[in-house]
Amino acid sequence: MVRHGERCDNSELASEKARIELAWDPPLTQIGEEQARLTGRELYNKIKQANLQYLVLESSPFLRCLQTAAIIAREIGIQSVHVNYLIGEWMKPAFYPDGDPRGKLFVETLPREEIERKWLHGMRVNNYQTNIDQTQFPEEYLDVKKRARTHVKQLQKFYQTS
Repeated sequence: MVRHGERCDNSELASEKARIELAWDPPLTQIGEEQARLTGRELYNKIKQANLQYLVLESSPFLRCLQTAAIIAREIGIQSVHVNYLIGEWMKPAFYPDGDPRGKLFVETLPREEIERKWLHGMRVNNYQTNIDQTQFPEEYLDVKKRARTHVKQLQKFYQTS
C-alpha cells in the first residue's frame, strides 16, 4: 500500500493550484510526481531483491492516486494500472462539501484514452470503473474499515488461487 504523492490543492504555489480542473479530484504537484518516482525506484529495488515475478498494481480511482500508481508502474516495469474503488478515499462528507464525488471523478467523466494521454503519460488503465457499487456516500469510519477488510480478503482469496 502506497499513499499518493503531494496533491495540487495542498501546495502553496499558484502554478500548482492552477492545474486543478476538478476541486474534488486534484492532480499531483511536480513534487508529488517526484515522490512517486522515488517510491517506484525503491520498490523496484525491493522487487528485484525479492525476485518477484508476478506484479499487479491497483489504484484508487482518484486522479492523484492514478498518477502515483502510473509513475510507480513505469518505474517497476508494469504496463498498466487496475482501478479499484475499494481502496479509494474515505467518503466523509466533511472532505466533500459539494456532495458525493463518485460519478464526478476524471476516471468516470473522461474517456480512458484522454486520461492516459493527459495525466498518466501513456500508462494504460485496466478494469476501468470497477467496484463503484461496493462503496457508499456518506461513509462512516467503520464503513471504511469494513471496505478495506473486504478488499484485503478478496486479494487474499484471489492470490491464493492464482
